[in-house]
Amino acid sequence: MKMHNDGLIDVLSTKIETWLKGKGNTMRTLASMSDVDYHTIRRIVIKQFGRLSSDRALRILKVITDEGDVIQTMNRFYYGTGDYLIGLDPAKQRLLEEIAGNIHSFKIFSLCDTRAGMKRSQIAEKHGAEGLKILDRLIDRKFLSECDGTVIGTGRQWMPDGWHSMRKMSLFCLEFLKDEDFEKGQAMISLQTESLSDEGIKKLIDLKANAAKAEAEIIKDPENAGPIPVFSISTLGTFI
Repeated sequence: MKMHNDGLIDVLSTKIETWLKGKGNTMRTLASMSDVDYHTIRRIVIKQFGRLSSDRALRILKVITDEGDVIQTMNRFYYGTGDYLIGLDPAKQRLLEEIAGNIHSFKIFSLCDTRAGMKRSQIAEKHGAEGLKILDRLIDRKFLSECDGTVIGTGRQWMPDGWHSMRKMSLFCLEFLKDEDFEKGQAMISLQTESLSDEGIKKLIDLKANAAKAEAEIIKDPENAGPIPVFSISTLGTFI
């Protein structure tokens, strides 16, 4: 999940310190309630922690503050994900994890969860009986809906709720890169490696985050709607 952690640790530290003033509240209690390691919480409180994944930040915030503040904080530091994540019920969260663990489920869901959707007959043609079985399961769980033979998403913007799920799904997407897509000008890939300073890494993350927001605007613009399901990945990491 794309994030912009600058200032997040300071904010979380202050919020945790306030929460700790409550009767019976301790860092170990917070660790147990949020399922976040005690040492991680301690390092956040003393402001000696680096970048924090969205799933851990969300679990901490849900314990120490109210829903409105959770949404506001997540939207501020994780680019508009707060409204989505706070409303994700446990059943859908489990289903997301299931999709993240199965490339076939992920592909069928991704094909259908677009403005254009996907015809049931197309799923049957390309993925056979097993594909239809997966499709029916997703519909039964109300993660997809069907109308007149066309299957679409249920209206909620979909994304995984932590970098572990995002990594799995990104790897799934890379499996779908095809020679003909590059030949038709419908695919691109870029890879660079180098050693950088912390400041250099921060500049790249900020650049990619801004580019991701610009991509989202293009994707959401109705004028760009069409029948071709696409994916776009942005990532950066270290080898150590």
